[in-house]
Amino acid sequence: MKRPGTWLVILAVLFGGLMLAIVYADTIALSLQKPFAASPGPDGEITILLDDFEFSPAVIRVKAGSTVRFRLRNVSLHTHEFMAGQEVHAEDGVYEPPEPDFFEGLENVEVEIVKGMAMPMGFGHDEGEEGMGGGEMGGMGMQEQSPMGEMGMEGMEGEMGLGAHSEGMVMEEAGHGGAMVMLDPGSEVVITMTIPEDKVGTWIFGCFQEEGLHYDSGMRGILIVEP
Repeated sequence: MKRPGTWLVILAVLFGGLMLAIVYADTIALSLQKPFAASPGPDGEITILLDDFEFSPAVIRVKAGSTVRFRLRNVSLHTHEFMAGQEVHAEDGVYEPPEPDFFEGLENVEVEIVKGMAMPMGFGHDEGEEGMGGGEMGGMGMQEQSPMGEMGMEGMEGEMGLGAHSEGMVMEEAGHGGAMVMLDPGSEVVITMTIPEDKVGTWIFGCFQEEGLHYDSGMRGILIVEP
């Protein structure tokens, strides 16, 4: 049996590499920005702007063992969310939230709604400590939602254990997987946490509103946790 020619092998390797580069183009591009990653200031705080449709900065570097305050500001015209994890998968062309969740298993995490309306989820001891903003969700107004628009805020609180949270409210300790914060336009939230050693590595953060359309449109970034 004839062995494939050297050129065929080379072409196969090049084609395979090209396909991988296409699939992971955005992640590779962000990874190349690692030397230029933003870091928290001397006070441990870093501001992350949520715009249409990008995060700024998109690459962040933090140290394990340090206490960090992520100040999230939604400066856009749409509702956006902040989630973080290690891998993002697309199911039937729809991007799913990252797994495993970056906040899973963490203790002593504090989420403060500084301004506007926001909905932290996965933070707190029970569902009743979660908050829900009163503005649009996924590009739609609350009254356009079904069944939420028909139920109204009181009905949602009864069915889902959600409370309307606005500025000045603080929730502590993340104990569940899939933690996220959804912010209405003009809202501001601060997540304060101590980064444990077992979070060392590269994580992806993003907004997965509208069945992942925001993420697909470029609303994603990289969180680098160094030892």
